[in-house]
Amino acid sequence: MSQSYQPAIPRIVGKTLICVLVTLISVSCGRKESGNNPAASEISVFENARKAADIGTSITALHRIIVLDSTETWAVDSLAWYYYFFTQNVDAADIYNTLALKNKPDDIGMNEIRAKILIQKRQDTSGIELFEKLWQRTKDYTFLYNISATHILTGRVQLADSMVTSILALNPIPQGNVRIEVAEARSRQQIPVDAAFLYLKSYLMFLGNERQQAVQIVQRCLEIKPDFILARDMLENLTQPRQPQGAY
Repeated sequence: MSQSYQPAIPRIVGKTLICVLVTLISVSCGRKESGNNPAASEISVFENARKAADIGTSITALHRIIVLDSTETWAVDSLAWYYYFFTQNVDAADIYNTLALKNKPDDIGMNEIRAKILIQKRQDTSGIELFEKLWQRTKDYTFLYNISATHILTGRVQLADSMVTSILALNPIPQGNVRIEVAEARSRQQIPVDAAFLYLKSYLMFLGNERQQAVQIVQRCLEIKPDFILARDMLENLTQPRQPQGAY
């Protein structure tokens, strides 16, 4: 029987979830005093558009800032971020991420976006290798989460299950959070490590046609983080009555 529902999984190759270290590039970093800054008026436009969540105006202003003052490198970083997260324009994100990394080759946030771009361009091995390097540098479980999600998305389900199971078996479970961003909702969440990996485990159970176990695991996930958007949506869909085959 075909499945009528596919839970959302991390948007690395797919559509839904982004886990990004960068929250938003601060326009104040390295910025000149407004009186000496030829891009001051466009920076003001950008700041107002950002506060209003006006993505198109924000991107346009960032482009103008770079033209007016090429030393405003934070605007290049921001364009990489805006194109990747807000518009899902991977090719444009690739251009500005490459420029950003020329200025700051060791920047963790820009390298995280680089790994995701590589995976979306089907360079899975290179993307995973970069995530592994970031994990070694930071010991941030966001990167192991992204590696596990990539294995799921590329069909290496057994490898993903082994990683997820081993992390959930740690005693005690690591402290800290996994950074999860839902592109459609433009939402950023800090999800405890156990809840994040329980979400992946429930997805793996679903893939194995163990729907009831998937429900039980995602319920445990929501006991830890009741406002976890993806887990809440998954539970809602998993517990809806199934439509008869052939129904519209």
